[in-house]
Amino acid sequence: MVVAAMQGYLPYDRTGNVVFKVQELLCTGLSGYILYLITTRFRSSYEHDLDVVKCYYLISVAFVVALVFHPNLNRSFIADFAWAFTQYLETIALLAQFKLFHKKVAEY
Repeated sequence: MVVAAMQGYLPYDRTGNVVFKVQELLCTGLSGYILYLITTRFRSSYEHDLDVVKCYYLISVAFVVALVFHPNLNRSFIADFAWAFTQYLETIALLAQFKLFHKKVAEY
């Protein structure tokens, strides 16, 4: 019973469980590498004038929405909240990209 409760949103399938964990680890590592490149190597290409959406607004909206609307996947509030927060933050972050894309297209 304890093992089944600890699985969370991953399926309890011994044949494919490793694939999901390796995929998540790889995606986390690649995301960290992208953040590293943005903050170091490609820092000079950042256009501050075009950045009209502030990130702390996005983070606070995703935080509040995740507090109110989170699933009950494994009966752990912290894990369920963290999963919902990342999903909402990713979705809301796309809005900033759409705004930038719209601004760039409107200029042409």
